Amino acid sequence: MPIRVLEPEVAGRIAAGEVVERPSSVVKELLENSLDAGATRIDVTTTGGGIGSIVVSDNGVGIPEVDVPLVFQQFATSKINRSEDLNSINTLGFRGEAMYSISAVSEVELITRAVDEKVGVNINILEGNVGVISPAAANVGTKVAVRNLFINFPARKKFLRSQKSETGRIATLVKRYSMIWPEISFSLSQEGTRFFSTTGSGSFRDVIAAVYGVETSNGMILIDSQGIDPEYLGPTLGGIIGSPSQTRANRSHINIFVNGRYIQNRTLSYAFEQAYHGLVGHRRFPIGVLDLRLSGETVDVNVHPAKTEVRFLNESEVFGVVQSTVRDSLLSSSNVQGVSSRPVDNSAILDQA
Repeated sequence: MPIRVLEPEVAGRIAAGEVVERPSSVVKELLENSLDAGATRIDVTTTGGGIGSIVVSDNGVGIPEVDVPLVFQQFATSKINRSEDLNSINTLGFRGEAMYSISAVSEVELITRAVDEKVGVNINILEGNVGVISPAAANVGTKVAVRNLFINFPARKKFLRSQKSETGRIATLVKRYSMIWPEISFSLSQEGTRFFSTTGSGSFRDVIAAVYGVETSNGMILIDSQGIDPEYLGPTLGGIIGSPSQTRANRSHINIFVNGRYIQNRTLSYAFEQAYHGLVGHRRFPIGVLDLRLSGETVDVNVHPAKTEVRFLNESEVFGVVQSTVRDSLLSSSNVQGVSSRPVDNSAILDQA
């Protein structure tokens, strides 16, 4: 078979295969766009486990009309300009692939109004084909509606789990982002029912109460980062962690964020678990929301299109900060009592669920 350049339709589906693995992947990309746009309120609505429809609305700065045609072009982004920008990424999105990939495997409608424009605009995209831009009545912000996901990609659609499972994945994702962005009001409606919402009060305890309940929230420990030397420029850790009595049977409630980005990292998960050494029972795992902040120049987020993997310039330093900060917070809390002298089993480090 001779070598030839792939047709745009085929190339689009291949690109989408890496970025859009399932409905929750679409929600993640749209949430991150809303957060990068400075939204203080984000509403998510889904039907059919996200296959039927996904609608994400925000009150961010909106997209200028002149830029709307570029939204669905591959590698078009407002986040970076030069190759040097990849050395210090300070936004959640930057690759310019998400909207292109989503539109390649679904029907998309975008309604947006920029903060300095009086009228909004509407544009529809079907399987990558961009329609005509038309005026639309809209508040400042952006609304993206994705319908019939994987309409032209049956190979991906047949590997999805049940509607209930996909719905659950979306709920878990929205809850995760609400926990690390407590100053933003999130709402999630699924199958016509309001499933989850937060107030945007800025309080970790308030959002944890919405996720886990008031009793669990009141028993958790805030990580105090107030005493850090103002001249210190290294990694810092904030967030909220469970007391040693608030454990689970798996690692799925360990939520790690780097500069506001949800990541999966065995090293940091292990560091978090090690901080509870001698304080929790055998094969029990702590819960928590870890808010790791460090210079964009010391972390590489350009590892995979899904953007949940990162590399640290000094991983041992980050490990130490997580372990020592969590341990100090635990030992300074009046809620902490050793419940087992047996060390945590470190024979295996598993991926987070």
